This record gives sequence, structure tokens and C-alpha cells, in this order.
Amino acid sequence: MKLLTTLCLFLFSGIMMSGQTIPPLFFGQNAWMSDTLGDIENCSGKPYGINCKLYGKINQGNTWERVKQSGVKLIRFGGEHADQNMPTRRQYIQVIDSARAKGIEPLLQVPYNNNVYTADTAAALLRFINITMKRDVKYWSIGNEPDLAPPNGYGYYTASPVADYTRQFAVKMKGVDSTIITLGPELTYYDDSNHLITELTTPGGFYDITGKVPGHTYYYLDIITFHSYPYGGNQTRAELVSNLRDPWHISHMLDLLTARLDSCNTYHHRGTHALKIALTETNMNYRNSPDAELDAHSFLAGQFWCELMGVGMEKGLAFIAFWSVIEVSLGYIDERTGKLWPTYYHYKLMTDNFKGTYYKSEITGSNKDFKVIAAADSNYITVMLLNQKNSKSSYSYSIRLGNGIIPENSGVQVKIKNIAGLDTTIVYSDSIEDESTELLVFNYAGKLVKKISYKKSDGPNALPKLVKGALVKSSVNVK
Repeated sequence: MKLLTTLCLFLFSGIMMSGQTIPPLFFGQNAWMSDTLGDIENCSGKPYGINCKLYGKINQGNTWERVKQSGVKLIRFGGEHADQNMPTRRQYIQVIDSARAKGIEPLLQVPYNNNVYTADTAAALLRFINITMKRDVKYWSIGNEPDLAPPNGYGYYTASPVADYTRQFAVKMKGVDSTIITLGPELTYYDDSNHLITELTTPGGFYDITGKVPGHTYYYLDIITFHSYPYGGNQTRAELVSNLRDPWHISHMLDLLTARLDSCNTYHHRGTHALKIALTETNMNYRNSPDAELDAHSFLAGQFWCELMGVGMEKGLAFIAFWSVIEVSLGYIDERTGKLWPTYYHYKLMTDNFKGTYYKSEITGSNKDFKVIAAADSNYITVMLLNQKNSKSSYSYSIRLGNGIIPENSGVQVKIKNIAGLDTTIVYSDSIEDESTELLVFNYAGKLVKKISYKKSDGPNALPKLVKGALVKSSVNVK
């Protein structure tokens, strides 16, 4: 291993700040699942086979402490069951207080359930929580997955009913508290060819949900949301490695939606109230693969989460909320055993170390299974490497921070340019074995001050290991 640091002349200007600021609430999760959800004596979802008694464990033991230690900043209380069976007021308050006690901001979903619950219901809940109980919850989402087939969704495949209830709810809710941040339409997935999302975000269109509430200074929605579960258990390794950056997948979708919302912001003169985008539910799949190497608990799933967060930072998302905290199938904590899955440890590596500004990386060659995520704050430059190969071989690499030259024959070349405040050119050379994740932290003098290595080859109970440095913030102590 060698670290080459050379002084260079480096001119800075405003345009050199080419990265994306990482929002303070970027790292999200979903509070699933509770022991009970809704009034157990009057469970409205029963006709559809959805019961109020769930036997979940998020409120048991040290689960909330583990959520805190994982670095979650925002947690959503919502989803399909919370839409079918409106949580009781006690359940809402329990989630708010549990989250706030751990320094986590709650996001509450108000149910619609195909007109079972009304805008007046939502307004009454908001009044109770923010005015009567003085909880001052800022983030509120409206409904859940309207484009999902009944009974779990509403079967709304056109924009008209979605626009109607979204605007009605927003008007009533902001009439109670105009300072809240409203989210919607919570679509099952994003598809730019789908008339539903197109019409909902056509500025000035008949079904436009991005404009201002008539007669007021506030807008119907502040954040446009959708869900993303790319696979249903039939995924291949090659698909998982390439999915997030391939055409017509999430990176491309976010580009298309951003362009649409730019037009909405301009048309409605939103200015400092520009619409943002968030993923309120996401995971690698909605149904696990029969191959444990490719399911939502795998090492590859943890790397997939990191890459998705990197894409989200690059595209300027307000936050990404993964599904979910604790359950058998998709939770980052195993409901049966309390085991912390690789998704938990990978997530924590990101939350502990990625702050400030995201910077896009340039990688030579067409190595689809070698990924780089980089960010910098005023003190440190953080680089995460993901080697997703499973061919029992390693990658040699060199990372250049700055505008210098990487020596020849230095393996995969990574360039991270235009980091504000960097007055040296740093070239760091090393290798990373297959199915491994490495985190490197440099100071602005070019010194490697921390290195964490996380290898699948260390076995089923592998943990991230501190290889170098003293900047550990209980990074691997999550017992």
C-alpha cells in the first residue's frame, strides 16, 4: 500500500462546489412493525385478511436503541397496514415519543384507504397531535400506494381520484397547521410512461398536485414520493449489481422526475419552496429470493443499500426510508433472533461517516461490480468502496482526490474531483478483495486517518473491522 501526496496549485471558485449537500434527515427507515396497529376491537382491515394484532417487536427490548445506533434520522410510521387500519392516537403518540427520545424525527402517514378515511379525519388527527398534544410533527404523508390493486391498494390507475383526495387532504391539513411538510402521492413505483405520475406533475394541468392552495401562500405538497422494490425474488446477481445505474432504473427515473418537478417549480414560482423527491419505502426486493446469497439479508443487499443511498445523494433526494426496522423478511433486524443483518451494518457505515457534500466519482473501465461513493465535510473526505465480485479475486485500485495524475499500472482508477477546500492532490493505492466493503477517511492534508473493512469472507457473523485510525464513533459497537 502506498500513499502519494503532492502539493499542487489549485484554484477554487463557486462553481467548484459541484457536489450535492447531504440533507440532515437523509437517512430514513420505516417503523415496522408494531405489536398492534389500529383499534383491535374494531379492525377495519379484517374483511381483507389484515388484522390489527401483528405481534411485532419494534417497541420491545432495545429495538429503538438499535435504531438510534444505526444512525436513522427520520422514521416513517405508515405503510399498507397503517392505511387499512388507522392507528390509534395512543399508537401515534407512542411512535412520536419513542423516535424523539432517540433523536429521530417522525414522519406520520394519514390513512385514506379508498375513502374509508376522509380529509376531516386527517385534520382532526393533526389537530390532536400538533395542537392538543403539542408534538409539532412536521412531516405528514397522505395515503399509501393508490396504484396498487385492491384490497391492499385502491386500484387507482388514473390521476383523477389521486389528485382529488391529495388536494382535499392537503387543504384541510394545512388549514390546521400551515407549517407542516406534506408528502405524496406515495406511488407503488415510478414509471415516467405512466399517465398517472405524468398528469399529477403536469404544471397547470387539470390533475396538477404541485401548485399552491388557492387563496394561500402554501402549497398542496412539498415532497413528491414513491416506493421502489426492483425485484420480487427472481433477481440474478448480475441484475442486482447493475440495476441502480442501468437505463430505465432508479437513477434514470430520478433524472426524469427531477426534470418534471423543475418545470413545476418554475410554473408555480415556488422559489425557496421548490419541490423535493423522497423514497418513502424501498428495499432490494419486496419478496425474497430462494437463494440466500441474493435475498434482503445478504451481504450483497447491504452493498445494494449503500449504492442506492449514493444514488439518492447524487440526485438530491430529501431522504430515503428503507423498509424496514424489524421483521422476518425485509427488516435490517431479524424479528426472531434479534440478529443484525449486513444491511444494518452497511447502513451504519454510511450514517456514521457520510456528511457534508456528496461528490460524484469517475471510474475507469466498465467494472460494473466495483462502486465508489464519496463525500466531504469541513474536516474529512470519506470514500466507500464496494467490490461486488464473487470470483475469488481482488481489485487493485488507485483513488485520486484532486486534479493530479494517477500512476500507470495502478489498477482501477478512481477520480474524485473539485472537492471544496482541498489544496493537495491525494493518490491512494491499495486492493480490495471480492465481496468486500471498505471505508476510507482522509484529512485535508492527505493522511489516511481511518480505514474500516467489512468482508463477507469473515463468515456469517462478520462485522466491520477497524483497520486503521482512532476516529471510531462506536462504529461497530451495536450490541
